[in-house]
Amino acid sequence: TGSVMNALSPISPKSKSTNDSLDLEQQEKLQNDNEELQSEKQELQNQLNEAGASARRALEKFKDQHQEYSEKLDEANEELERVRAENASLRQQLTTAQAIVAAS
Repeated sequence: TGSVMNALSPISPKSKSTNDSLDLEQQEKLQNDNEELQSEKQELQNQLNEAGASARRALEKFKDQHQEYSEKLDEANEELERVRAENASLRQQLTTAQAIVAAS
């Protein structure tokens, strides 16, 4: 806040050369600050881009795994239905065999 106050406070009457050198110093400092901020901004933008790319890769991996698991689940459900149908057929055969045994 000290530099802000210095920038906001009225310039005391000094010789023109002193004021000019202060202006140049202030301009240099502002230029350096601006370059530093631009560098930080670029670094943050790079980190953001990297995080976005990483998130997209993770999402693609998740989608691929989800697709793979969905296919396996479909296969397992088909197998379950096949086993249930076979079980129903075996129960029917057992019932028929028991009826034959009971009748004899």
